[in-house]
Amino acid sequence: MKSLIVLGAAAALVVTASPCLAVSPIVWRTGGNDWQALDRDSVGVTSDGNIRLARAIEPVKDVDANVIWALLRDGDGVLAATGDSGKLYRIEKNGTVNEVGKVLEPEITALGRDANGKILAGASPDGAVYRLGGKGLTQVADTPENYIWGFAPDGKGGTLVLTGNSGKVYRMNGKGELSVMADLGTTHVTGIAPFEKGFVVTTDTPGHLVGLSADGQTRVLYDGDDPELRSPVVTQGGVIYFVSNPTAGSGHVLRRDPTGAVEPVWNVPAGFAYAMVQGGPNVLWVTTGGEKGPGTLVRLVTESPVTWVESVKVVDNQVLTLYIEGNEVGYIGTGGSGHLYRLPKEGSFPGRATSTVRDAGGPARWGALTLEPPPRGDEVSVETRSGETKEPGATWSPWQKVVFTADRGPIASPSGRFLQWRITLHSPDAEVRSVEASYLPANRGPQVESVQVSVLGAPLMKPAGGGPPGSLAQTLPGGVRVEFQMPPGRGEVEAQDEDAAWARRYRSVSWNADDPNGDTLRYELDLRGLGERTWKPLKTEVMSSPWVWDSATVPDGWYEMKVNASDRIDNPAGKGLEANRVSDPFAVDNTPPRVFDLRFGGGKISGVAEDAASPLKRLELSLDGGAWQQIFPEDGIVDLPRETFSVAVSALTDVTGRSLFPGDHVAMLRAFDVAGNPGTARLEFTMP
Repeated sequence: MKSLIVLGAAAALVVTASPCLAVSPIVWRTGGNDWQALDRDSVGVTSDGNIRLARAIEPVKDVDANVIWALLRDGDGVLAATGDSGKLYRIEKNGTVNEVGKVLEPEITALGRDANGKILAGASPDGAVYRLGGKGLTQVADTPENYIWGFAPDGKGGTLVLTGNSGKVYRMNGKGELSVMADLGTTHVTGIAPFEKGFVVTTDTPGHLVGLSADGQTRVLYDGDDPELRSPVVTQGGVIYFVSNPTAGSGHVLRRDPTGAVEPVWNVPAGFAYAMVQGGPNVLWVTTGGEKGPGTLVRLVTESPVTWVESVKVVDNQVLTLYIEGNEVGYIGTGGSGHLYRLPKEGSFPGRATSTVRDAGGPARWGALTLEPPPRGDEVSVETRSGETKEPGATWSPWQKVVFTADRGPIASPSGRFLQWRITLHSPDAEVRSVEASYLPANRGPQVESVQVSVLGAPLMKPAGGGPPGSLAQTLPGGVRVEFQMPPGRGEVEAQDEDAAWARRYRSVSWNADDPNGDTLRYELDLRGLGERTWKPLKTEVMSSPWVWDSATVPDGWYEMKVNASDRIDNPAGKGLEANRVSDPFAVDNTPPRVFDLRFGGGKISGVAEDAASPLKRLELSLDGGAWQQIFPEDGIVDLPRETFSVAVSALTDVTGRSLFPGDHVAMLRAFDVAGNPGTARLEFTMP
């Protein structure tokens, strides 16, 4: 909250506010996490926040699928398990695609091999196991589960089958007979890998990393914070890498070392991680994606410090599965749209990244574009275009090349409101850390949206606890707090008019103003009487709202306040622009009411209270120094500029709280107007 302090009658002013930012010139920088939001074709992001060429990808045609669930090498070809039509495809080395099998269920969710090397396929949601032979896929087992998520030879001539929805691992013999090897008490068993003399498996809901012995004994190696663990990879040294995905947010790759310690290795920039395989010593390939994408393939180097590069980015939201031979040829399969892509051995170039559209807020003059690091030779090229519409179209200027000298070059595109650039990487050695484009927007005038003067007689607050007047405070429209400073207290209550009278003369002026360029504004406040034509300067070079004004410097009456805003500080001489706004008319009343014509007779005290500028709001009487007692005028309501009153003394009490005794007495009469100004008068009388 802004604060403003007025020190006693001197009205010294201290204001704290957030600084405005100058705009000349503006630098539009793209780098680090910004690369993720760009439209990128064959360009990947690295762990250092740079961009470089990504792997080449080739769409594989003739695969009719909505999702690619699993990939498995088969001789010189690769098998692709798909849904939602339950088909198994084989992609030959020459790129030919053949359908080699189909299941009764809509999804083939797993591929693997049995103890004899025969290919197995898991069908869902009926939990059936099929074997691939010369006549296609033949069902060999039917589990009581809904889902099949993986297979692994058990080392004893049988095959382990990973299932869901009841989180069990089955052992299947060569005849297709099933027995429960382990009930893990989870929903799904999501992955398996050889570990020590048995296996390590991952589970979903809850997310556990579980050691599984050859005879079915289990021990939890890690109880995850996230509900899903998957894709375990075990190195020769006994280190286990695995994926951990939350319900919402970003997934992670974790590492468990042989001591049992688990630590994070990598956080997915956006979305979840799905499949993970080893790509050589200290190298992991990880697929990612989410509801909004992007689907990516990331090469993760686990040596300290951990580094990574986004090797592939696809238009699909999720990359669910992959098959890759070391760091060379491979395939990735996606969900949602069911695309299969081939990763050729050679890299991809050129690659291109196109920026978002920059809105300068109005006509702008483009300056220089800067690359970090500076481009070397023809490795990197940059082009720009500009226009007057939010979406680039036929009315935009054509792409124009930026000619660099060292790390920067002038933007040749014509002046306009919107700008876009695109960067092309022509070499596998090219790498860009950041792009900066500078521009100077045309100056646009400030705007003063409102001007408010504190209400006449507005409540003032004081510390609770009684005693002499403490600090007085007032909250203005917009949440600005004004303090009339005295020693602070604990808690606040509304100050009575008699305590606040000394501060009533100070009126708080607040305003809301903005500059579309973000220029620093300076303000001038002018005042005039209502109906007058000439404005009188009140204060110049005001830095921010609010401002406190001593209204006792002008006669009582009705006035208007004008706030003028100027952006001249951040613009060349003579080029600054101004705007102003006038407040609603407001009253100034610093003159107390008069209390006069006081009389005593007939057992009554009577008199008149009158204010020249405002209606009255309260009448009070005190006898012989006693407490102030509220009295009412003859018409019963205190709401007119002039009120007459007549009070029977029999209804009043003295300082002791008793009825008046015969003899001499002193009555003090006090009247308050709506501005809180008190007027008093004294009457001496004798009680018979």
